[in-house]
Amino acid sequence: MLEQVIRLCKGVNRSTQLADDNEEVPNLQGKTYLAFKLTQQEWLKLELIQDVLQHNTAQEPANAQQTFSATREPTVWCTIPVLKYLQETWESMAGTSKFDSLSTSIQSGLDNLRKWYRKTNDTDVYFICLALDPNYKVAYAKAKWASQDFADGVKRLKDVYLV
Repeated sequence: MLEQVIRLCKGVNRSTQLADDNEEVPNLQGKTYLAFKLTQQEWLKLELIQDVLQHNTAQEPANAQQTFSATREPTVWCTIPVLKYLQETWESMAGTSKFDSLSTSIQSGLDNLRKWYRKTNDTDVYFICLALDPNYKVAYAKAKWASQDFADGVKRLKDVYLV
């Protein structure tokens, strides 16, 4: 939706200019539609926000949710890599001057991602599904996790399967 609004920015701004004079458009209480017209600087900020949400990489943050909902196959195995990828992408953006004006928002997004990433430790299913996926096995966790976290994951896997 954001991409379409940006693409149609001239029409969106023109609509805000014309809406107040159109009798078919309901009046706003205490405001005019013209008050919602965006400045050039605001449009540029929206483009920057879109860049954060839809980063031009092989696995865009905007598509992370699609990773889970667009398939009819189990996706638990990809939870950890997708969350980690988003975290690494936004950490990289946070360190770039291009995104200075959005640093607080990016940091809030990172805090939320870290919260969900930590929640994957609440159950063994995420690590086990990742470890059992033939594309990842335990190599992903071994490469990306601290050695103690990796050892804990392997121990939980063994506890479940070597009973």
